[in-house]
Amino acid sequence: MQVILGISFNKNKSKRIARWIIIILPVCIMTSLIHEPLHRKMFHYETETEKSYIDKTNETIVDIIEPVTKNKTLINTIYRSTTTRYVWCVIHYSSTFVQDYNISILFFHLIVPFLANLLSALIIIFGNARQRSRAQINQTIQEHVRQQLNEHKQLLISPVVLLILSMPRLVISVLPGCVRTSRNLWLYLIAYFFSFTPSVLTFIIFAVPSKLYMKIFRNTLIAWRHRTHRKLKNVK
Repeated sequence: MQVILGISFNKNKSKRIARWIIIILPVCIMTSLIHEPLHRKMFHYETETEKSYIDKTNETIVDIIEPVTKNKTLINTIYRSTTTRYVWCVIHYSSTFVQDYNISILFFHLIVPFLANLLSALIIIFGNARQRSRAQINQTIQEHVRQQLNEHKQLLISPVVLLILSMPRLVISVLPGCVRTSRNLWLYLIAYFFSFTPSVLTFIIFAVPSKLYMKIFRNTLIAWRHRTHRKLKNVK
């Protein structure tokens, strides 16, 4: 907002608006997703491993599923199998309206934050470049834009990384509830939990790519270490 408003920017008013957004935004997000826990159900299913077919006479493995005739002799077979029971918490929507609403909300929560972060980054980059081009006329607007891109590249990298990491969860969410996952169970789980990495790796996604943020972080660590050493000396 400071880039857009310039000298008319009110810092105190901006802080008040930010506080209200911090309070209202989580409430709106939870309200839009309230339908999910209401439609969750426990789903039980069993999976059967591949059968091992054994000849009764010779006790050797035979790679056949049905009894076959070979040289006019009928070979009878038996098999061993193992079943595994799984319990999943799946979402089953009773109407197509709720299902369409869920898909729309998922895309909304994915696309809108991405566009908001991307547009904010572009406004900051081009706004700062335009202001500096007016003050520093010895450089062209293109040079100022390249300088701002290099300085604020993390603002462009972070939304793209968040979008990529959120895609597996979106794809899994739009799949039918009863999908056959027994053969690739761990792949299914890894892809689902992989989409939660943005919230776990917030520091790496937003702070590490920025030279300014990392400089402030290092200075904070140094100040905290010096403060700790002084307190330890006073205790001794």
